[in-house]
Amino acid sequence: MTMVNFRVILLNRVIYSVLLLISFGMILTKAITLPITHDETATAVYYTRFSVWEIMMFPDSIPNNHILNTLLIKCITGVFGMEEWAVRLPSLLAFWLFGWAVYRICKQLIGERSPYFLAGALLFLTNPYLNDFFSLARGYAMSTAFVLLSLSFLMDGMRTKRQRDLWWSLVFSMLATYANMTALISLAALVLFLLSAPFIWLDDRRKRIKFLGWIGLSLFGFLALIAMPIYKMSSGDQFQFWSSQGIYKDTFLSLIDHWRYKWPLYFSKTSVWFALGGGVLLLGAVVRSIYLFRKVGMKAFGEPLVIAVLFFCLTVQVNIYQNTLLSTPNLSGRTALFLFPMFVAIVAGVIGQLSLLRIPKTLHFLVACSIIGGAVYHVQTRTQFYDFREWWFDANTFDVLHYLKDAPGQKPLRLKTRWEFHPSFYFYCETGKADYILLSDYDKNLEPTAEVDYYYVFDSDRPTMESHFEVVQEYFGGRVLMKKKLAVDTSAPDEQ
Repeated sequence: MTMVNFRVILLNRVIYSVLLLISFGMILTKAITLPITHDETATAVYYTRFSVWEIMMFPDSIPNNHILNTLLIKCITGVFGMEEWAVRLPSLLAFWLFGWAVYRICKQLIGERSPYFLAGALLFLTNPYLNDFFSLARGYAMSTAFVLLSLSFLMDGMRTKRQRDLWWSLVFSMLATYANMTALISLAALVLFLLSAPFIWLDDRRKRIKFLGWIGLSLFGFLALIAMPIYKMSSGDQFQFWSSQGIYKDTFLSLIDHWRYKWPLYFSKTSVWFALGGGVLLLGAVVRSIYLFRKVGMKAFGEPLVIAVLFFCLTVQVNIYQNTLLSTPNLSGRTALFLFPMFVAIVAGVIGQLSLLRIPKTLHFLVACSIIGGAVYHVQTRTQFYDFREWWFDANTFDVLHYLKDAPGQKPLRLKTRWEFHPSFYFYCETGKADYILLSDYDKNLEPTAEVDYYYVFDSDRPTMESHFEVVQEYFGGRVLMKKKLAVDTSAPDEQ
């Protein structure tokens, strides 16, 4: 390695580390400044009360128990207490796994000496919707990190023919599934890869049988571990939360809309153009893969771009078969998040192919800078620090709590909320952080005559509530805190 190449590699590593630190700073800021959201409360307060075995076997059919994430939260809060940062720490740490996976992927698909290394790596960090989940006590981001890490080891294993890397790929894919069961389809795609691997580069029949035997045994053991959770979720129809309008609309278009941080979903023509652009890039990667197969034959299975394309297409195909054969909905939104970095890996591979073009180095540099500039602009304009996109309605929990803490009157004050807001407030009341509030029970029906001091609702609920409550605080996003009106004596005065 020449001194020039060494300096380029070192510079790319240093800048990439800085980019990771900046990204983590943004993620950490939201994790420690924004209130616990609707779905986080069930994991942090409810499921952590169960034993480790009960968590692993699913206490009920509700999929809020992302098993690996719940187990880690139980462990951490057992040491540090039920703090916001503690329940979100597993996801925060998962970001560094994600960063390691991105580095491994780009090193193979692009190369550290390429002027496109940083451009490709930055694309993985430009999804504010995915970044949100690294700040939340949910298993989606952790699962996504493990899926990408699994892909990176699959690439290594197929390129170097090291069985050890393939085993690590399987382990990380299982961990991804244990963090979020929807990643089971990526595990199924990986298993198809691993079952074919020994026929691609193992000539010894005994070694093939041994490899396949261990794969089968490992898979059987893992499926036995997750059989009960899957059975409970299936029996409770917990896989029916999403629609089945086709994989393009349900999965790909929803991911693009969330990546753009735009509402409403499915109605933006711009998102359709992004989908078209993504389709062109995928087609280019497929054509390049076919060319490599025609050129080098089975050796193409050692090409990282080919592996990225096959893994993504197999995962999508498994999802389609699942939808067709089992009548389960397509993945959508947060359940499809792990597909985003899988697709970006393909884009990074296409970008890596640009290095092969015989054009002036200055032009390569300008193209790379253009990609970086576009990525930075997207992050700068789409990232927001006042709420989480998925649970935007919980943005003002802290504001309400602070107002009630300083409000006059005998404490604790009685508070009732719409059902959407209740879990967020429940976390702080249940953990003793808001002992000045007596929170009413979870209730999906509005009750204008409720015997409470304050009612927290959407602004659209004002007409229903204003006969007994008056607005005392209005919040951005259409939420209002209402106070019980003083009783007015309308009876006639006593005659003298």
